[in-house]
Amino acid sequence: MYLKDFLLIFRQEYRQVRLIRKIWINDAYKERRMTSRIILNCHSIEKGLSLKKPRPGFGKQKVDNILSLIEEYQRCGYDMNHISIKMAFGVLKEYMIYQQGEGEIDPLQKSEIEKIIPKAYLSNNVKTGGTQRIIKKDIMQNDKKEFEHLITTRHSIRDFLDEEISLEDIKEAVKFALRAPSACNRQPSRVYITDKTQREIMSQYLDGVGGFEASAQNYLIITSDMSAYPLSEKNQWIVSTGIFIGYLSLALHSCGLGACIIQRELYATKVNQSIAKEFNIPEEEQIICVICIGKYPETFNVPISIRYDVEDIIKVLK
Repeated sequence: MYLKDFLLIFRQEYRQVRLIRKIWINDAYKERRMTSRIILNCHSIEKGLSLKKPRPGFGKQKVDNILSLIEEYQRCGYDMNHISIKMAFGVLKEYMIYQQGEGEIDPLQKSEIEKIIPKAYLSNNVKTGGTQRIIKKDIMQNDKKEFEHLITTRHSIRDFLDEEISLEDIKEAVKFALRAPSACNRQPSRVYITDKTQREIMSQYLDGVGGFEASAQNYLIITSDMSAYPLSEKNQWIVSTGIFIGYLSLALHSCGLGACIIQRELYATKVNQSIAKEFNIPEEEQIICVICIGKYPETFNVPISIRYDVEDIIKVLK
């Protein structure tokens, strides 16, 4: 049995590596790869600018990368209103202003930045990238008790009210969850919203959860875009989307929606492939989980799910 399991895992890993390699060499995925690389380089500059004392002259190679990527992106005829391009314009503008103030700006690079950024970005005060100044007292006004209440009253719900959910409520929860951190801000998470009329399609994935899925009003298929990460960062998309899912579960609760996360194998199983085909989910997106959601009934039961004591999981290193 051990050998059989090992061979199965090996085959699944081999297939996934081949798929990632395909995504990173096939022109069909070029636009997605480029937007991810633009964001990656932009975030590197943002991190440098957010230091207490940014190093004068830092980031020249990253800026050259951004400029080259934008030029190629434009030559390919891709959408110049994409969020990655807006981010790049904001980052390049702040970088140029900072380095100019430090007397470290490369004249040739400055010329290239000014040539590629639309005049509207150079002349207005709208910030689409770069850094923002935070005042401590503004962010410390949050009530810790309110946060404690939010996280301690969130449970995995398996009993839902038979009442439709507003699409706007789901969108609001997803909007909150988008504040989740991701590796170099590449934001690989995607959300597909299905409803109970599509329960038959979802039945294979939800098989074995106890039948409660029948009372859910919607099923959120959470995927992660593998094209945002090279093979050297394999599985990092799972980490980033896992963080997003944690934020989303809290966001759904804050919007008055109960949720239960259903997890299955993180490979392209026949069930995952079937769901992806039915809902036209691109092959570069890996299904991470499905979340059953619905409105809370007046009373319901949840598992106690006792947690470890904090002392059981902390080790102070000296």
